[in-house]
Amino acid sequence: LKIGPRHTGRRRRPGAVMGWGLKPLQVAVWISQAHPLLSKTYQHALDDLRTDAKALRADLHKDPPITPATAAWDGLPAAQPHALAAAPTSGQAGAPRVWGLRGDPSAAPPIFVVNLEARKDRWQAASDALTAADVSFQRWPGVDGRATRLHPDVANDYNTTWNAVYDKTIQGGVRLDLTPSEIGCAMSHVGVWRRINSSQEIKDWACILEDDTTLEPSAGGALAEVLEAVPTNADLVYLVYADMAPAQDQVVVPGVIRPGPVFWTRFYCITKSAASKLVATLPVQGPVDVWLAEKMQPTMHVYAAKDFPAHQNSNFTYDSDIVHSSHAYASKPEILDKLRAQRRILFGHD
Repeated sequence: LKIGPRHTGRRRRPGAVMGWGLKPLQVAVWISQAHPLLSKTYQHALDDLRTDAKALRADLHKDPPITPATAAWDGLPAAQPHALAAAPTSGQAGAPRVWGLRGDPSAAPPIFVVNLEARKDRWQAASDALTAADVSFQRWPGVDGRATRLHPDVANDYNTTWNAVYDKTIQGGVRLDLTPSEIGCAMSHVGVWRRINSSQEIKDWACILEDDTTLEPSAGGALAEVLEAVPTNADLVYLVYADMAPAQDQVVVPGVIRPGPVFWTRFYCITKSAASKLVATLPVQGPVDVWLAEKMQPTMHVYAAKDFPAHQNSNFTYDSDIVHSSHAYASKPEILDKLRAQRRILFGHD
């Protein structure tokens, strides 16, 4: 199984995957339908192979010009058109529920929704779900890593050794460059941290939601309960995440744990002081979720909600905007063997 141009040097038809002449979305959907018990590990590996080899090579080695996406990052934009709604007074007819933290209604945290300009479909889905959940939110323009230069706040390369301890699908000791989409993802989150750190309006908590994560209608109340329940020393609270070491979890109060290493940045909340710590520790080195788990989690008071009412939008499961460098270039041979076996089952040949 050939992964990409840095291994093979071959050119393939745009949109084709692994030389089959098929688009990766088709392959992923067919395999998931034919083998519903196929592990998420292999589904993620298929997701990561979705990017066209020619485009990936161009993204990794070109130095594209500054674009509006970069300008938005450098300017740290303030509220977008979908800005936070003003908090209504208590008892106002037809007003959304107002909840606060530790008895302070004005402390209701803003939710920043990271969304690429090109993904209006995701913004619409996220807006609908957040409105149904009765929370205040605003769009944060995501950085398209394919259309921007590397920023000093994000280091370009990293080593997979620590990552491989918890992600058993990849090999340790591999030095990798971040993919353009990983760079854009990290820059997007760092931009929000900087905004939180510099904001005069944000006094305590703020939350960050990636646009392929859908909140259920009960999420507003659940968010309030979680942030009220966590200890007063909390810096960061994960709400939608991958628990990479469940055996290390410690129950703090019902519904809240002190987790072991946590991956994913799909939905989490940080305090203003935590944003300051994150900014002071830059640059991010490696995928932003792994960097948070490896470098920041041991030095911060991190908690996580159990069974938070949210999920990754199934419509976007096979339409990820992130190409993971570790899975694309450091997957263990046995993982690739499993993918070959699935191909033989489906197509009768390697």
